[in-house]
Amino acid sequence: MSTDPASGNYCHPIAFNFAFWYIIVMYSLCGVFVLVVACCFCAAACTCTCPERKEAPKNNAQEAPKNNAQVTVINGVKYNV
Repeated sequence: MSTDPASGNYCHPIAFNFAFWYIIVMYSLCGVFVLVVACCFCAAACTCTCPERKEAPKNNAQEAPKNNAQVTVINGVKYNV
């Protein structure tokens, strides 16, 4: 590449910079697009293939004891005696 306008290999600096940055930006955008699509695909695959989550067991601490059993509480844990 030459900056001499009389040369056969002359390239105007503005045209060169435009082409250079256009290529850099387009490759960067394509890379970001591929990354986003891959992450979305991975999230969709994980969501579709994972089994349904079971509900957490209900907190039975507030329920009254059954069969009139005596309840002992030690360190916040209820024990039927």
